[in-house]
Amino acid sequence: MRRLKSHYLNLANTLDAEANAEVLRLAHALLASGLRGLTDVVPGYGSLHLEYDPAVLPTGDLRRALETARSAPPASPPSEAGRVVELGVVYDGPDLEAVAHGAGVSAAEVVRRHSSTLYRAYAAGFAPGFTYLGDVDPLIRTPRLARPRQRVPAGSVGIADAQTGVYPLDSPGGWNLIGRAVTAVYDPRRAAPALIEAGDRVRFVPVEARDAPAAAPGPPPALELLPEAPRHPVFLVHEPGLLDLVVDEGRLLVGRFGLARSGPADPASAAIANGLVANGAQQALLEVNVAGPVLEALHDCVVALAGPSFRLLINGRAAEPYTATAVRRGDVLRFQPSSSGLRSYLAVAGGFQSGTFRGSASVDMRGRIGRPLRAGDVLGVDQRRRSRAGFSFSPHGRATATLRLRLLPGPQFDGALVAALSERPLRIIHTDRVGVRLETSGAAGGGVISEGNPLGAVQLTAGGDPIILLNDRGTMGGYTKPAVVDPRDLPRLAQARAGTLVRFVLPQ
Repeated sequence: MRRLKSHYLNLANTLDAEANAEVLRLAHALLASGLRGLTDVVPGYGSLHLEYDPAVLPTGDLRRALETARSAPPASPPSEAGRVVELGVVYDGPDLEAVAHGAGVSAAEVVRRHSSTLYRAYAAGFAPGFTYLGDVDPLIRTPRLARPRQRVPAGSVGIADAQTGVYPLDSPGGWNLIGRAVTAVYDPRRAAPALIEAGDRVRFVPVEARDAPAAAPGPPPALELLPEAPRHPVFLVHEPGLLDLVVDEGRLLVGRFGLARSGPADPASAAIANGLVANGAQQALLEVNVAGPVLEALHDCVVALAGPSFRLLINGRAAEPYTATAVRRGDVLRFQPSSSGLRSYLAVAGGFQSGTFRGSASVDMRGRIGRPLRAGDVLGVDQRRRSRAGFSFSPHGRATATLRLRLLPGPQFDGALVAALSERPLRIIHTDRVGVRLETSGAAGGGVISEGNPLGAVQLTAGGDPIILLNDRGTMGGYTKPAVVDPRDLPRLAQARAGTLVRFVLPQ
């Protein structure tokens, strides 16, 4: 199991085109270097978030590589970098009149000013394919909505202070909506999924409503990863569970596109399941969440289930937990929920066959990459091979009434904030693959200029609501992150149910 670390380089805390050009130059240089152990590179407005595996890439080697990149001269002046992307917009958004009223001008003048600027794409994040564009004409800059909308349609064009951008997918959002793009800015089925990338220049071109579709392009269909006719069929899905996802170690080096790594929420249990059937760490397996599927075996195989959430039933009889188990053709597998945990992992010897996107088979629900299992799906093994049954593992973790999470310093480390977060146990209000929301604490955060979000970051709002960011998080965010949960504790957090008490432990 990888235990990743983060490194930040901060060059500016404002919208600064020169600092951003340097951030993007360094990001491209590090990506081009092929540095082993570098797992993600996320450029922000004026910061660079680097994620790495210290077991492969020691911190000192990363720092030296970064200093080498900083000392190299730019290949071209910042003004010559990037493409110019023209995007048609129908200016009929629900907030157009309010923006005009606030600026003391007509709606037509808002359109003229918004479409006459050549914007810089500073960074990508928040959602797959979303790019932060600036700088908006000062006259029409408008603060975010006091109460964000629960749903902003894909394709909506918004303004938030000096920023503008296009929502690539349906999502919540607090920007002022002034129009809708006539072209989808994100589609994972395209060779280049993101229409706009950091470093590009963007010009909005007004389009009359009569010359455009009646609505903005909706969210793209999900990219199918499961093969329609697998080479070696092994299971027929009779009934899907609530959320059955094919995952592997996850998608690396994609944060700059706003894409999450995804992968197993509990990588420790996934590694155990794969290990029991002698699979490699990168071979695909099935993450079973909350309620499991009903599977019929189409071929003899060996499977293993790891994780606290389910017991494996074969023809109604319980299989030994955490044990490689022989399954015969015609056997029916069911998953009996336990009283603890949220998810378990089913591995099959040879790994599940799946297509890949950016080198990974992991389903990314937010990015429209892959999908949960459906009734009638046929799952295949990637490599048909013999594997011995009987190998077992004895979990050594013990459940406790309060989950203790060790903290490491975050990008905005503040000893007083971390101490306030640690004053008392906090109850989990909601949990999913994006993050874990805790009850209101005695610590109040705030806003920062958008930057990369580390896995396990404790994001703190101005109202004191802590959210711990997990696998499917947005890769960038604008909230204070005073601490990061120690990677060793994230698997246990991923198994914690709503209502669980969490106690943060101060760094020593």
